[in-house]
Amino acid sequence: MGLNFTLNSLYICVKDMNRAIDFYEKLLEQSVEKRDEVFSSFNIDGFKFCLFDNSKVQEMVNWGDNCLPSFQVNDIEAYCRIL
Repeated sequence: MGLNFTLNSLYICVKDMNRAIDFYEKLLEQSVEKRDEVFSSFNIDGFKFCLFDNSKVQEMVNWGDNCLPSFQVNDIEAYCRIL
């Protein structure tokens, strides 16, 4: 059995949560699932697309490197052996 990776979610940092939500609601043609001033998310056919306002929690971000994918692996032990 080989390693299988699944991309479960992705979050991007935003500077203005309301503006970002408005933009992505129009782009995705759907309403935000969870709305919060720090972390909001959309459910796109089971995939979580999330918005994170890092300034609300004083977290530094290098803009351009502000996208974090979250993967699931089918066999974590096998994955650890190849590291």
